[in-house]
Amino acid sequence: MAATEELTGILSRRQEINDKLEEGLEVKPKYKFVNVYTEFHEFSRKEIKQYEETFNKFDEGRDGFLDLTEVKRMMERLGAPQTHLGLKAMISEVDEDGDNKISFREFLLIYRKARAGELETDSGLDAFARLTEINVDQVGVNGAKNFFEAKIEELAKSNKFHDEIIQEQEEKRREAEEKAQRRLRTKLGLKAMISEVDEDGDNKISFREFLLIYRKARAGELETDSGLDAFARLTEINVDQVGVNGAKNFFEAKIEELAKSNKFHDEIIQEQEEKRREAEEKAQRRLRFKEKAALFQH
Repeated sequence: MAATEELTGILSRRQEINDKLEEGLEVKPKYKFVNVYTEFHEFSRKEIKQYEETFNKFDEGRDGFLDLTEVKRMMERLGAPQTHLGLKAMISEVDEDGDNKISFREFLLIYRKARAGELETDSGLDAFARLTEINVDQVGVNGAKNFFEAKIEELAKSNKFHDEIIQEQEEKRREAEEKAQRRLRTKLGLKAMISEVDEDGDNKISFREFLLIYRKARAGELETDSGLDAFARLTEINVDQVGVNGAKNFFEAKIEELAKSNKFHDEIIQEQEEKRREAEEKAQRRLRFKEKAALFQH
């Protein structure tokens, strides 16, 4: 049968299937004997045997076909997962009988198209062909089997590295967001402190406005636990009891004490601790990476 006649037959069969499906009629499959060794003459018998082993690895249902679910798992195992539409596109590209599955003959079409440069670059089938194509004449069937299994294992490991990189980037992004939020809260808190007594609106506190803090504090007009409330409580002393010099010393001692225990100090310590922990984790990931990379160098 000429190639044009074969293509015409395939297209006619597909149109027949579509017409019956639109009419709600049952479509009975047509079976024909296919000699893949004769049809795919560009492949050696060794290559076809290897392709068959590859096909059988992913044919989990052992029905001689790869359905959508099996193609999905196949690409995931190879480290090149596809979207639902991407998987359907993969099947349709070689699904000549229109049954939405890939037979072994159609499976061989993937490699035929790959060698002929007919697969779209970076498509699902292109990725599959590149990840599974090897030279059987060089390594033999058993070597090809070992190569394929090693390829899957290698991809699984590289995916772990990729996951670690993504996790590290996500942690850095989250930490940056938290740091920005802390800075924003601090900035907003300081602005709120100034605005509460800034009667002339110059965004600064004059000595007169400074005295307003204590007036409001004594009158109970400061919001509880606000910045100014904390300031007034921490700095208010009885000058009549300790004198001016005593008040000065008390105030300086209070500032020194606060420097050790205030919230800003805690945030700085926390930030330093986070950086130290990040550095340790990064060093550990690099060490694990070097250890795993060393396995592939022997």
